[in-house]
Amino acid sequence: MTLPTRVALAMSVLLSLACLMLLPVTGARGASVDAALPTRVAGGGHGGNARPNIVLISTDDQTVRDLESMPRTRRLLGGHGVRFVNALSPHPLCCPARAEMLTGQFAQNNGVRTNAGPHGGVGALQRPNNVLPVWLKKAGYRTAFIGKYLNGYESFDAEDVPAGWDYWNASYRHVYDYDDVRLDQDGRVVRYPGVVQADVYARRTDRLLGELAGPRPFFLWQSQLAPHLQLQGNGWEAPTASKRNTGTFSGHPLDTLDVPSFNERKVGDKPASIRDRRRLHAAAIERLTTLNRGRLESLQDVDDAVARLVRRLKELGEYRRTLVIFTSDNGFMLGEHRYLGKVLPYEESVRVPLLIAGPKVPDGVVRRQSVTTVDLVPTILAAAGASPGRRLDGHSLLPAARSAKAGGWDTVLLQAGPAGAGDGGDSLIPSAALRPARGYGWFYRGVRTKRYTYARYTGSGEEELYDRRVDPWQLKSVADDPRYAAINRILSRRTEILGTCGGDCLRTWRPVPGPRRR
Repeated sequence: MTLPTRVALAMSVLLSLACLMLLPVTGARGASVDAALPTRVAGGGHGGNARPNIVLISTDDQTVRDLESMPRTRRLLGGHGVRFVNALSPHPLCCPARAEMLTGQFAQNNGVRTNAGPHGGVGALQRPNNVLPVWLKKAGYRTAFIGKYLNGYESFDAEDVPAGWDYWNASYRHVYDYDDVRLDQDGRVVRYPGVVQADVYARRTDRLLGELAGPRPFFLWQSQLAPHLQLQGNGWEAPTASKRNTGTFSGHPLDTLDVPSFNERKVGDKPASIRDRRRLHAAAIERLTTLNRGRLESLQDVDDAVARLVRRLKELGEYRRTLVIFTSDNGFMLGEHRYLGKVLPYEESVRVPLLIAGPKVPDGVVRRQSVTTVDLVPTILAAAGASPGRRLDGHSLLPAARSAKAGGWDTVLLQAGPAGAGDGGDSLIPSAALRPARGYGWFYRGVRTKRYTYARYTGSGEEELYDRRVDPWQLKSVADDPRYAAINRILSRRTEILGTCGGDCLRTWRPVPGPRRR
């Protein structure tokens, strides 16, 4: 039975992430991390092929600020590449964001609106055999995947390897357990107890690079779980880091304590999902502090993995011909606006780190254009000289990487789908508070410009509008301020237009006016 035909069966078991953790696992126990791969190491000959290798490294729930704790990643990729400081995740939730990385499309075009249920997870992906790795294979690339795939994949049989991947190493079943790793390796489940996920992925990457190096270019996606919270018996807890990095942030204060939006005092302007929350008490703040330390320690393992990958590329003679992209699926909030999690249209949730280094990319450059995760697929295809099988909603970032004058997004669509099993499970807000009225397919939709953020909550009709030039922390919505009435109407209309865009989402708009004087 193929992957597409198993969708209906899979959806019935997507009741919650916790349930997924209880499913049985078969396969080898205690296998070597380096097992099941040939030991041949190809030379770095380029065979006259000028097309670059491409490596995508994605983390899960990493904020822009978190990147400051990763010195090797910043030095090796940022220092020898481009750092986009206004990179956005238009759909700030795990599965929809990674679906954007597979298709180059917004959710209204690829089908993945949330993490699970009829509108979410791997089963909601439309045309699953028409995605990035398939297009790259047609262009002559060899392809490899390592790590966390689209939510819900673990409910399928291990033999159901998605289309386009020559080497398949997906986290299977215990997806949110950092030190009891199970990988579906080309249809066979292999267990790696006692080794944290980032180290498993780093060692597998070492071996795969040795197999992939050679005349033909390759694409490798290393999809890290860190710094996502891990699912334990009592719920969501701090990630587990390797022994060498455990305790490296012991005593570290909560990073968000100095943020003006932390534990926001007045939330009467906010939607019910925030307005109904009480202010965080001391015990909750202490828990956030513990989670913050664990998140940062787990990112040290990712920092090690990035350094190891670069070193391996150099050993194989592939470094100078490899484009490396580092990003996260979405941001994360640790108490800002009284919230723990992502999904919401606030800066801490939608902004992500983005570094690009490699051939024809300048060293140590900062770019300020607004760019998005939807742009990653067009970027990869442009570098590879490959053609998409879908109408892409984004555009290549290579021109912006090479020139500050290249355009970015003027107006970006922001959205989140209906809450369901696995959505917001690591949030202090009950998932019921995030769920829109029955019959609606979206939680909220809105837009972000260089100055404004607008959102409309579909079920309740509530609106938010922030003028980030005067209110960068989004403390006071001006949706009901008469001075902003014209701006509210303009951005509401743009939301409607972009909410139905398909292949024409990057548009040139008239300038949005400033607020009317009193």
